[in-house]
Amino acid sequence: MSDSVPKRNGFSCLECGRRYVHKSNLLRHIRVECGKRPNLECPLCPKMFAYKQKLHLHIFRVHRSDKRAVQKCDECGKVYKNKQSLVQHVKEQHWDPQPKYCCQFCDYRGKRKHHLQSHIISRHQSQAFAVFKTT
Repeated sequence: MSDSVPKRNGFSCLECGRRYVHKSNLLRHIRVECGKRPNLECPLCPKMFAYKQKLHLHIFRVHRSDKRAVQKCDECGKVYKNKQSLVQHVKEQHWDPQPKYCCQFCDYRGKRKHHLQSHIISRHQSQAFAVFKTT
């Protein structure tokens, strides 16, 4: 295989030098980790990550005792340096003063289509079935 160099104690990635005991682990590394370029920057330091999970793990391990409080969005999990940045994100990304989805059977209004669908299924299942069947 051209992407690895077998060593006495396993296989090494030619791209980054990481070593693995099993060839299958090296192949997974090449396919999933090594080939992807980091594009997610830690909001608390300049370190870059290719995966959200790795970024969140880094923040937890490295910055949890940081004096600067890490602010996490409950809606999407994005992390911010301060509360002001989080509030701005929520306003821009998740807050909509006018609900877009209205129930045809009652006064329920929601911001997200799947919330309306869940509402109709849980509250108006028989009505929704009757409307669907007659049209």
